[in-house]
Amino acid sequence: MNNRFKYFLAGVFLIVFPKTMVFADRYWEADADFVAPQYWDTHQAFYGTIVNSYTNGAGDTAIVFNVIDKVTPDVPVTNHTLLASQTILWEDSPWSDHLRAGTDFLFFESNQQPPGLQFIENESDTNLAKSLISIGKIHERRDDQILLEFCTSQDDLVTKYCLNQILFRPEMHYRGDDLHSLTSLRDDAGRPAEIRIDAEEAILKFTKGFTNPEGNYDSLRRRFSVVNPSLNDEYFWIKNLMSGKPPARRADMDYLADRLLDFQSFKVDNVHLLASLANDSESSYDGQVIRVSMCCKLNDLRLFDSHHYTTDGYNRQDVLGYIGPNLEFAFNTCLNLIKDPDPAMRSTAAFIACSLTRCAMPAEQKVLKQRAKEALKLAITTEEDRLTKSEFRETLNDLETR
Repeated sequence: MNNRFKYFLAGVFLIVFPKTMVFADRYWEADADFVAPQYWDTHQAFYGTIVNSYTNGAGDTAIVFNVIDKVTPDVPVTNHTLLASQTILWEDSPWSDHLRAGTDFLFFESNQQPPGLQFIENESDTNLAKSLISIGKIHERRDDQILLEFCTSQDDLVTKYCLNQILFRPEMHYRGDDLHSLTSLRDDAGRPAEIRIDAEEAILKFTKGFTNPEGNYDSLRRRFSVVNPSLNDEYFWIKNLMSGKPPARRADMDYLADRLLDFQSFKVDNVHLLASLANDSESSYDGQVIRVSMCCKLNDLRLFDSHHYTTDGYNRQDVLGYIGPNLEFAFNTCLNLIKDPDPAMRSTAAFIACSLTRCAMPAEQKVLKQRAKEALKLAITTEEDRLTKSEFRETLNDLETR
């Protein structure tokens, strides 16, 4: 992959996935699903502050603390003292940078992991602590009406937790006012796309008998989109958000597109919508980011029809290949975008076209590779941007060497 394309995609990723739900600059939070329905059944947490610290007789650092507030009902540390050797510090800096009286922290412990601390260093950390305290109190009550009341909270993390609980539970008791609140939440353009989609699914659960009898959180979305035709309403709502003028905010577009691709009965509509958005040239940087992101989605295998075939040669293998008009349409879109006025889009389209040739069935793969080579050779002769020309050559070399 060429360097500019990699760095540009990194920029797309940072913009498309802003720090709204969790704060991704801390490595431990990648595994902490605070809003999962069952997370707080296996984790304990509290919000504390350091009183003092000292070195005990064993040479270990002992940290004396007070509890400011509980996230879960039981504080797992009975004597209000932690030993540094037995506690994971979720920071890159050493303990000595934090062992000051009055330093606040979040404490976590689970059935599978040793205890760990997250020090409160900025407003984002403080907000996270407040959110988790609210979630802990809601989780402790385990009441349907409490979930419905707080699912419209202005705190996105609290809202997401409540919506996940609503979707996760086999049955929920609700009132007419609850549907009105969920509808307002779904239509709030200031909310993240993930919350608005969950609000739409909660409405469908109540109005169309949408149930989750197995209580399966991990496969909730994929199973729902296949089993429940009533979710077609959600599909058209998402599609309208993406295709509106202006389209949904840039931070939501990638998430919306990913959810859209779950609806396998709309593959043709999906590939045409993504192609249209990739071709929708705008002068703003937001428009460029959306276009590049949608072009990258044309490489998503959920758009195409699959077929098993057996490879030739000594090590024969059963392989899944892709075929059909959607694949050819996505490929043609990328070839056309190689001539786009924006050099970043030209480079992206060339890379995605090359990638699409890899997933095709053997016969189609030969044809697509040849067409991609011809398009790139022509583009190299006319390209005026030196870096883009170099990237075209790199992509062409990749096609010719495999």
